[in-house]
Amino acid sequence: MQILGIGKTKPAFTLVELLVVLLIIGLASSIIFLNISSFSNNSLKSPIEESIYLIKEESILTGEIIALSLSDSQQQWSIISRDGNKKIIKKNTFNWGQLQSFTKTVETSSGSRVLLDNEMSLEPVIIFYPSGENTGAKLYFETIDKKLEIIISKNGKVIRANE
Repeated sequence: MQILGIGKTKPAFTLVELLVVLLIIGLASSIIFLNISSFSNNSLKSPIEESIYLIKEESILTGEIIALSLSDSQQQWSIISRDGNKKIIKKNTFNWGQLQSFTKTVETSSGSRVLLDNEMSLEPVIIFYPSGENTGAKLYFETIDKKLEIIISKNGKVIRANE
């Protein structure tokens, strides 16, 4: 006769099995969260923010220095090699969105202001480095009654400021 029930075992989960299940649930939920958060962030980006993000990622992935040149209607990405030569890697029409009718000027990191007209500027507006940083710039959009300033910080963050 067994009084304390010694020798009888009930089926149960071991600690290792519980930890494995918790690890699987944690990984699955983090993957789902990351996918949802990146989807919602990309859908809210303006065309300018999207271009800055893409050029920054391209520079990081390729390990090349990439320069962005702008005009009133186009953008051009070029790789700047170590000997100073440029190779155009992408040239397309830039979708300014609702800012199409504005006069566009840019202030580069050197402090000079350049009017973006229909001619493609030979001087790059922003230079992106493989470290993820850039030279930064300020874009100014003006009409008779409205002014908008877009600041691109050295870490690639785009800030809109109404004047």
